[in-house]
Amino acid sequence: MHLALGHFAQAEELFDAAVERAPDYGPAYKGLGMLGEQRGQMEVAVYYYLAALANGGESTAVKRGLEKGLKALGRESDVRRLRQDPRSVLRDAVSY
Repeated sequence: MHLALGHFAQAEELFDAAVERAPDYGPAYKGLGMLGEQRGQMEVAVYYYLAALANGGESTAVKRGLEKGLKALGRESDVRRLRQDPRSVLRDAVSY
């Protein structure tokens, strides 16, 4: 709700609290990814979308946000791989 209304600071506090209480809660990472995207911080957005993907958040919104972030960062080869096998992008991110 806060994110949709543009209350970014409040949204961030809630998402951070959710991650602190339940580190494997994918929707909180998705929210942080969306927040990063709204702020134009695409590296941050990609980081959190990958965390959402790693924690079971394979929703269309996560994949769409991750694709948008990867494109903005010039990572077209990762976009192609994401479309074919989302987990392959995640595996490579973990190996960095």
